[in-house]
Amino acid sequence: MAQGGKRSEIFRALARELPREWKDLGRELRLADAVVETIDVDCRGGVQEKCYQVLLHWNRKGGNPSLDDLAEAFNQIRRSDLVPLTKQRGFDGFKSILATILTVRIIWELATNFGYPPATIEEIQSAQDGILLMITCMEQRGQIKPTDITKLLNALRIKELYGIVGKIQRCFIETLSPNGGYGAFKIALSALLTVGVISDLATFFEYPDNLIVELQNAEDGILLIITCMDERGQITPTDISPLLNAIRIRKLHIDVKQVGDCFHKFTATNSGSKKKLIQQLERKYLRLTKQVQPIPFIKDKRSIDKVFTEVGMNYKPVGDDNTWQKLSSHHDLLSGIFGRSRIQIIEGDPGYGKSMMSLRLAYDWCTGDPRSPLNNIDILICLNLRQLGGLKSVYEAVVKCLLPLDSSIRELDVEQLLQNENVKTLILFDAYDEYPDKDIDDNFVSQILQENILQHVQVILTTRSSCIPEGCDGLTGRIKLTGFDGRAREEYVRKVVTGGDEEATRRILAQFNTNSILEDICQAPLFSVIYAHSVHEAKINIDFSSVTEFFGYMVHCFHDHAQNKAQTKATAEEAAMLQGFKNNHDNLDKLSYGALSAENQQLTWDKEIFVAELGKEFYERHIDIGILVEEEVINRNYPKQPNPYKAEVRFFHKLFCEWYAAHHLARRLRSSQSSLPENLVDLMDPSDLQHVYRFACGLDPLAAPPVLDLLKRKKDCDRFAVLCALEQKGTADDALDTVRDLVSRDVCIKGDDSRLLQRTTIQLVELACQHGIPVSCLHIEYRFAEFDITNSCFVLEAGFRLANMKTLKVLHMEECYTAHDITGDELLWLLHACERLEKFWFDSRRALLPLSIAPEMFSPALKERNINVVCDPGNGLVYRLNFEHGQWKIHNQCAGGPFSITIYESDRQLQQEWCLQELKIATEAGVAIGSLKLANSFRTVAENDQSIILTSGCTIPVLQRLQKLSIWGTDLDPQMLIRILSYVKECPQVTELQLYFRVMPKVVEPKLIPPLLKQRGLTVCTHYNWNFDLETGRWKQS
Repeated sequence: MAQGGKRSEIFRALARELPREWKDLGRELRLADAVVETIDVDCRGGVQEKCYQVLLHWNRKGGNPSLDDLAEAFNQIRRSDLVPLTKQRGFDGFKSILATILTVRIIWELATNFGYPPATIEEIQSAQDGILLMITCMEQRGQIKPTDITKLLNALRIKELYGIVGKIQRCFIETLSPNGGYGAFKIALSALLTVGVISDLATFFEYPDNLIVELQNAEDGILLIITCMDERGQITPTDISPLLNAIRIRKLHIDVKQVGDCFHKFTATNSGSKKKLIQQLERKYLRLTKQVQPIPFIKDKRSIDKVFTEVGMNYKPVGDDNTWQKLSSHHDLLSGIFGRSRIQIIEGDPGYGKSMMSLRLAYDWCTGDPRSPLNNIDILICLNLRQLGGLKSVYEAVVKCLLPLDSSIRELDVEQLLQNENVKTLILFDAYDEYPDKDIDDNFVSQILQENILQHVQVILTTRSSCIPEGCDGLTGRIKLTGFDGRAREEYVRKVVTGGDEEATRRILAQFNTNSILEDICQAPLFSVIYAHSVHEAKINIDFSSVTEFFGYMVHCFHDHAQNKAQTKATAEEAAMLQGFKNNHDNLDKLSYGALSAENQQLTWDKEIFVAELGKEFYERHIDIGILVEEEVINRNYPKQPNPYKAEVRFFHKLFCEWYAAHHLARRLRSSQSSLPENLVDLMDPSDLQHVYRFACGLDPLAAPPVLDLLKRKKDCDRFAVLCALEQKGTADDALDTVRDLVSRDVCIKGDDSRLLQRTTIQLVELACQHGIPVSCLHIEYRFAEFDITNSCFVLEAGFRLANMKTLKVLHMEECYTAHDITGDELLWLLHACERLEKFWFDSRRALLPLSIAPEMFSPALKERNINVVCDPGNGLVYRLNFEHGQWKIHNQCAGGPFSITIYESDRQLQQEWCLQELKIATEAGVAIGSLKLANSFRTVAENDQSIILTSGCTIPVLQRLQKLSIWGTDLDPQMLIRILSYVKECPQVTELQLYFRVMPKVVEPKLIPPLLKQRGLTVCTHYNWNFDLETGRWKQS
């Protein structure tokens, strides 16, 4: 951990000193060109940040790369002046760099100024390593110390060596700032103060007149007044408030905040607060992570490492709005691609393990798990946002919610530490969707997310997928929890439920596997965990057809478990009362409904108010069975109120609040006098509270029609209507009118849909097709796997099969992943299987349709149907398949820019062939080709200059409509440049040629350059605004 921290400091210092040579450094460190180019494109933090990322990538290479290798790389790129920065940090590192700054003349002047004996001066002058000897002498005499170099700087100022002063100041601060403390602050302060403020400060502090005159006339007046303030206690190692007050009152032209930040930077880590804060946070987190209850009615508490099981995770690369890719472990959250994301959002549906993930990350930090990237984090701030309503700052939240009441750490100490860029800090905000102040402008969480404060601190935030904070830009990492698959479920059952009992494990897993609906429902880890524990205790087999049935069973399990335990103790009267609590919960229903439909959802209650609403016996019963949870939290009104803590009540999980709210909603709709408020979906957003509506439809058939009617009329609520429709009992036989209405508009299967929603949508489409109901449009994003011709079905990525598509009118497939490209046979099978199909729109570059189909493969019946088969490869042109000739023709041109093609070296053969076919079709149709980019796919130009040959062997002929050509590669010699120019000459509309090669020819014989290009006014350019002069054959910087 310490080694990683030291290297990070070295890399930051190096990145500040290396401007344009960062690419040269990356290549000298043998990073792949693709890595360097990716950093150039993806990194938006400027040249300094790009250099830092290059160094981080090199450091992550195997074999523990040596800093000596880094020093050699600097020598190779002719930046040997940076070699000292690769050496050790601390005071020894400062002395090493100081030796490169001082000169023989300077050390003679210093020795004279310090009054060294003549013999010592002569020894220093005659020594072969005189500079190092001088540094040793200064250290022995106290003229330089690990905490103070004021005497050295004073001597340099007297000799008017101001340029050297600044360089040494910065060197001292950079090498010692992590532990330089108060001395480093005084050095930094001398750079912030100006000569003009000396008299003002001295007058304000009421210095004697003779001292004020001395300060005004001294050559080193700034350092002298700092010494005076230090001696008089106006600045101390723990307090500089007198100086800050003086600046404010005298209205001096100095930034008060900058002085304060400077003090925090150099003194916070030395005050002892950092170590104490870490110790207190570790104790808090370890206590929390040792008290995990998998389900409420299991009272024995376990450590998070004993119950945590990896859930499925997908991540969205920074800057990519569409693509989700798999993540293998929670250890990857702060490594790899996410190292470039300051803010990461972990999102997931209810019960998908967001809070368990937070606890696991806290546990890893406390225990120093060697696999975890949290080893590089100095301070982890882990806050449950549900508890932070009304708090004004993260510093206040840390002190009030994480530290002991008698902690000596104040809010100011926390603020100093978190603002110190040398302290690596990660803030983990859990349950943003339950944050009471999330809709209040400028709450402190949004201030951090929008980088108004603590810009250097890393942030992880967990939330429901429906509640992503506004204003998170494209640099935010996104991770979606996708729940338990079969492997994860088996691991949890074996590790936590059965303790390795193989027979019991097989029995429980068999129940999941024999009920497809149950398997989909239990993709949510919360449901899977509760069901596994319940079945293990009850040893019974239960079948479910809806989420409502399943959740109702879970609630009954909670009650029955407690009742069975208490059966021998309870009287008949008590047993009847307990049974009444199980069946009659109207007040809890009403309270839950009111909480979720309020403008700001209320998810916690003051215990006294809650008990008054529901009654003491009812409350204690639900606390005992675990549906309600009582928490002791900080009393935010302490010490105004005598008790520092107070009791609050919440549901074990928000889903239980939705369950009881759904009962109240269903009861309201059961009455003919009560109608559904039109603004209900605004108050209770289905994307956040879908289970309220689903449970209501499943609880009472009379509640379903008005709920479905409202959801169908609201924009973007169709998918929730699908789920609600299939919660009704007897849906397949009794709800065809609902099905007909739902499939009359687009039916979507999206990339982030749960297994249950995918299965439900498939059932909806098949139900419609079975009853001859036309399906207007099936829109599939990302989830397609293959066409299974053998079994006559369409297969989704999750394994679900759609076998009946007879009444489907439009099929739109977008950015779909497939194991292989779609063949002609598969496409023809699809057209025949969808008997009423009018249009097939395929919009993807990841999988491709065939380049052509033999005309005789199209039956007369298929030709008569005149189906629109449309392909959009994503380059700006859309194509339609001509059944008569089996060829693609231009259908239309997309809005938003010219037709452009990029051919990558990594492209599959069919991808490159599709690009070449597009170029040919566009040329024949007279469509302008805005640009052609060859990304490391260029090999050469044919000797006759009439075609470009790619690394794959494919050839690109002369393009009569091409306007711009860009070629990326490794080495370009003068002969190849001439051949490229000759090819461009044959393309009459090319006005710009971009060449991005690692090695470029410096000069070309002007007579070899085609004269026609000079007349055409062709622009030839490369990196860093260099243009090729067609007259002289040389490069010029514009």
